[in-house]
Order: sequence, then C-alpha cells, then structure tokens
Amino acid sequence: MIHQATTGFSYSFEIYRKAIHLACLAIPMAYLYLDYEWILILTGSLLALALVTEILRLSMQRAGRVFLTFFGAMLRPGENRSITAATYLFLSCFLCVLLFHKYVAIFALAGFIAGDGMAGLVGKPFGRTPLFNKSAEGFLSCLITVLVMALFFPVLPLLVKLTGALLISVMEVIPMHTNDNIRVPLIAGSMMELLYIIGLKDLSSAEMGLWI
Repeated sequence: MIHQATTGFSYSFEIYRKAIHLACLAIPMAYLYLDYEWILILTGSLLALALVTEILRLSMQRAGRVFLTFFGAMLRPGENRSITAATYLFLSCFLCVLLFHKYVAIFALAGFIAGDGMAGLVGKPFGRTPLFNKSAEGFLSCLITVLVMALFFPVLPLLVKLTGALLISVMEVIPMHTNDNIRVPLIAGSMMELLYIIGLKDLSSAEMGLWI
C-alpha cells in the first residue's frame, strides 16, 4: 500500500511485510510454467488453507494465540481481529487465474504485487507529497515499477499492459473500503481482459496466433 511517512513508522517492519508480499510473486511466475488446471489447484489450495486458518484463529482463542505466536509480528494493527491481507491476496490469485486469460492474470498479479511492494517501501518512509491519504512518491514508484515490468513482458499488447499499469497505480492510491489486495488486481485485470478480448475479436485467425 502507498502511504505517507507517519510518526512511529517502522521501516524494518515495512521491509519485513513487503518481503513476504514480494515473495508471492512466485505464484504468477509459477503460472508461466504450469498448466491452467495445476495453477488453479495451487491457488485454490492456498486460499482454502488461508480460509481455514482464518476461521480457526478468529473463532477459537487457543488457535488465535498460536497464530499470533508465529505470525503476530507481521500483522498490521487490527488484523488480529479481522481477515489478513495475505488471505485477500490468495483470493485475488485464485480469482484472477479463474477469470482471466493466462497472461492477463499473470501481469495483473505480478504488476500489483511488485508495484504495491515498491510503493510501500518508497511511499511510507519517503512520501512527502500528499495524494489522497497516501503519497505521490508512492504512486510514482508503483507506476514506474509496473511500467518497467511491462517492458519485459512482451506477450501482451502494449495497450493492455499500459492500461494495466495505470489502473494498478491509480487504484492503489484511491481510498476505498475494500482491501487493495483484492480490489486492485481484479479491477485492473478486468479492464485488461476486456481490451484483450476486444483485440482478439478484431484479429484474423493467423494474427490471433501471434496475439496469444
């Protein structure tokens, strides 16, 4: 998430959180090599495990204490009594794989994970220019990160990638009630998917092979 630096901000805590967040890049990267069925099983299993863990820790005090013992250091204030950001991210991964074409899903997830991670590492400690309740520095770091990723992701049309990069960055900075781990990849991915489908319809059969 993209925030301004605040009093009492712990950069070491943010690095710890974002390192775990960036490790989730393994999921969209795995999709480059796995078939649809296998990646759906993988993301579905991660989501199921996360949901079972959430139910147990929120409904049983003993399970909650065990969870806090192992994972309490990585929770933000309030997450000990609500669904964690990690569970929302696993839900996003599952839904993006389920709903979008392969490379749209990969770019939407990888772009969000990388952009969000860099935005937090830059915007929280160094953000000085307010943008909504976050910072322009965080927004720009997110946008630049996703645009750089687009350069090394040639399998999608340029318009689809640029739209995704812009939406990921804009949706990150706009304050909304929904968790950004679920909101950003799905909104950006939906628009990318729409442009992708429109592009497919406008191609001949020969061109379609190159597009996909």
